[in-house]
Amino acid sequence: MLSARCVLFGICRQRPNFVKHAALKMKYQCAFLHNSILRLAENAIEIKMPSLSPTMTEGTIVKWLKKEGDIITPGDVLCEIQTDKAVVGLEIEEEGVLSKILVPENTQNVQLGAVIAVLIGEGDAITEAEKPIQMAVESSSNVNSVATPSKPAERGYQVCGPSVKKLLTEYGIKYSDVPSSGPKGNLLKGDVLKFIQDKKLKQIPIKVESKTPKISDIKFSEDLSHVDIPVSSERRTVAEQLIHSKIGMPHAYMHVDCKINNVFSFIKKMKQDGLEISLNDFLVKSVATALRKVPEINVMNLNGQIQPLNSIKITIMVVNDNGYLSATINNADELTVQLISEQMNLLASQTDGWKLGKEPVGGSFRILNLGLTGISNFSEIIYPSEVAVLTVGTVLYGFEEEMPIPRMKATLSFNNQLISENEAGSFLNNLKQFLENPLTMCLN
Repeated sequence: MLSARCVLFGICRQRPNFVKHAALKMKYQCAFLHNSILRLAENAIEIKMPSLSPTMTEGTIVKWLKKEGDIITPGDVLCEIQTDKAVVGLEIEEEGVLSKILVPENTQNVQLGAVIAVLIGEGDAITEAEKPIQMAVESSSNVNSVATPSKPAERGYQVCGPSVKKLLTEYGIKYSDVPSSGPKGNLLKGDVLKFIQDKKLKQIPIKVESKTPKISDIKFSEDLSHVDIPVSSERRTVAEQLIHSKIGMPHAYMHVDCKINNVFSFIKKMKQDGLEISLNDFLVKSVATALRKVPEINVMNLNGQIQPLNSIKITIMVVNDNGYLSATINNADELTVQLISEQMNLLASQTDGWKLGKEPVGGSFRILNLGLTGISNFSEIIYPSEVAVLTVGTVLYGFEEEMPIPRMKATLSFNNQLISENEAGSFLNNLKQFLENPLTMCLN
């Protein structure tokens, strides 16, 4: 003992910080040693300091969220532990009663594996001899001997965990039918599995009754008449495609507000020269020119892979009493507004020029115009082969410097997995520039 003190004294003179750290560490190790002399119930569970991060070697209990005597169920957060990276809640997978807290709050440098608390079964009675015994860490150098604990009284009921209860419910087994091998007659999961295997039991199917009323259960009042309208196979097919697209494709949306007074002035001047040009013609030309500026949007979705396209084919859809009318313009970026107008008029004069139906046909990019319905702003679902679709609403007038200015809102729905926000924003900014300054589009 004397030689050890001499060695320690020599180290003190040379490395005082080392001795200070060693003494502090020895203090907590002694505290843990004294606190570990426990007298536990037969079915007690020790809660130890866990490893909550890959580099964690010790931790600090910041706060106890449960107190002694609280009932603990699986999933409860017992306490908050500060690791070397963050403060993490300690979740408990066992159930029982928090019998004793061995490490108080703000205790630092608690080593991994140290017992910090004790759980017992909910029905276990704790006698004075069974309680954990803590011994003082002060100047005492001797540890008092402890008497042997008395055996806890047997319970007259069975205790089981959630997994055991689940098995009993699934197979329709009673507690009393299964021989138990756990402490104090507790039923273990292995006991139930052995019983199921020996008896060759099968799982009972659980019937889940839907609360949604069936169509046949809905009764109309006598004074209310109705007519069954069958859904066409085309609408049903389109609906299935859109459901699949909406669920499986990450949709994102961006909006832009455009002043189109210059477009209307351009249309008015063209009419004075004897040329019939509509707003849809300018839309097709503006979108095609914007796609040429941002070719990342002029692609197709081929089973989740991007397929670039060599040409720009614009499909424009307008509302109709029976659905939508759609027309496709090939190489729209290479055509003038006047040539686009002529092709649109030519398609309108042909019997099958404008396609009737909800599904677009043939285009690489789609424009949906609901301006005639009075809708100012809306978004559209992307079809599986598309990466983006542009929707425009009705023209609204606002006042700037006491002058009425026509404005139109455009919304781009795009596949955020294949198209980035930067690419979508660049496309909309180019579109806005061309619609607000149609002369720059004509020069392009």
